[in-house]
Amino acid sequence: MPRVKLGRDADAERRTATKGIIRTAMNRQGIWTQRECAARLGKSQPWFSQRLKDNGWKLEDMVLLSRVLKFTPEEAAKILGVKS
Repeated sequence: MPRVKLGRDADAERRTATKGIIRTAMNRQGIWTQRECAARLGKSQPWFSQRLKDNGWKLEDMVLLSRVLKFTPEEAAKILGVKS
């Protein structure tokens, strides 16, 4: 019998949402590559890729990312997990 996932994975949903918000904000700021975004953050491209992949953002990283990408209040609330 096939396995069925009965419950939703809130962590996976949040990771996907955060990645989508970051990519949308990058496009809005005219940043088309991860390499360019990492350079604007003063970090390496592998560092940025790993954080984007595993959602391993620290608070300091998110503050820096917010300054560069200029998140809207709605995007920031979604990343922080604030219920609307």
